[in-house]
Amino acid sequence: MTNEFQTIRRKQEDDEEQFLRKKRVLADKDAELYQQKTETLRSLDDLADRTRHYLQDFVEDRSGLHRAFQMIGMARDEVTTLYNKENTSIEQQLEAEEREYRKRQSAYEQALQEARSEET
Repeated sequence: MTNEFQTIRRKQEDDEEQFLRKKRVLADKDAELYQQKTETLRSLDDLADRTRHYLQDFVEDRSGLHRAFQMIGMARDEVTTLYNKENTSIEQQLEAEEREYRKRQSAYEQALQEARSEET
């Protein structure tokens, strides 16, 4: 193996490590986002249950209680919408990283082939 060949391989391996780190960061970000969404929705469900349990017998005008449940429902929808937007953004970032990584890997493979052909 020539020095050039080894240099190209080293760059290719470094690039792969860097790509895997970025991929892991995005996966962690996605997992954290999902966890936040789940916890927030659980808290909103708990709020709705407590509201129903504690206020149902004491509220004479049901419209106020109904409005509270609508607001909780709207908050749930907003959390889900925000999660979906962020999740889509993370997926797009990952797809872009993968495209760029494949391009770079292809260029490295071509450079390796050229180095091999120069050896012979």
